[in-house]
Amino acid sequence: MDAELVALATSGATTLVGLLVTDGWNQARQRFTALLSQSRGSQQEAQIELERLREELLTADQSGDETRIADTTVELKVWLRRALEDDPNLRVELMDLVTEFGGQTSNSPVSVQGNTFHGPTAVQGSGVQTNRFGA
Repeated sequence: MDAELVALATSGATTLVGLLVTDGWNQARQRFTALLSQSRGSQQEAQIELERLREELLTADQSGDETRIADTTVELKVWLRRALEDDPNLRVELMDLVTEFGGQTSNSPVSVQGNTFHGPTAVQGSGVQTNRFGA
């Protein structure tokens, strides 16, 4: 899988984790469930799995368990990556979801802003990151 799709899966997972622990999940639930059902076989299976992950993340968020949050992010990244590998046409839909919902995760332990990746490398971290190119 090329670096652009890996970066998209990473950004999608980060956005999804942020949504799962906020009220933004109510707005995004149906669309992410539909997207992820592509690799789970049914919308019901995807919905059950996402609700399980949401409960785990809410518990981890309340207890400050950053390891569990990071593990769930990786799990969702793999799920998204596999969905993209199975159907590259999902790429546009995932990009739309990240663009639409990425800014709504500011109350969560993870937030995504400026979801444009150029080049072969994506950086994932915590805290505030400011990058200035060509300055």
